[in-house]
Amino acid sequence: ETYVVRDTFNDRRLNTENMEALQVGAFVSVPFVRGGEWLFNMTIADTRPRDWREDEIELMRKLAARIWTRFERVRAETALLESEKKYRLLSEELRQHRDNLELLVTFRTKELERSARHYRTLVENLPLIICQFDKDFRYKYRSPNGEGRFGNNTDIIGKTWSDFGLPETICGQWRERFTEALNTGQLVQYET
Repeated sequence: ETYVVRDTFNDRRLNTENMEALQVGAFVSVPFVRGGEWLFNMTIADTRPRDWREDEIELMRKLAARIWTRFERVRAETALLESEKKYRLLSEELRQHRDNLELLVTFRTKELERSARHYRTLVENLPLIICQFDKDFRYKYRSPNGEGRFGNNTDIIGKTWSDFGLPETICGQWRERFTEALNTGQLVQYET
């Protein structure tokens, strides 16, 4: 509701001394409410008592609505600009992180490839038969020194010891020893 005071010196709703100290003789205050919530007041004052006309009061109401609408637009535009700025900064930061991760992945991939080549060279040149098995004790890999025993290396991939006709008693003992080594992390010696 618009608050109209035509003479602050004779209006019992006001503190006359405060109005006199502020040199306010009359004023119109238009509140701006949106969604039932008070947002701001726009007030125009005169140093002397004044009989505000209805068209002046209506003009104040219209001005308050226009000013608030413009204020909201400026605030929304400012928030949008700030949000866009944050987005650009975040986007640049993410791009830098992505570039760093790509460099790290490239570096680690090269390290792993080098390590794999080193491991393969070592395994393939040792005077031992080195094998790798899956959890069901199927061959995943056998070093070249194993060629000739149970066929060539490509023939054994995916097969178990039983597939080569080894007795189940020996296969069972080997599975026990392998499982023991995997569970304890200790070297398990076994002689056949």
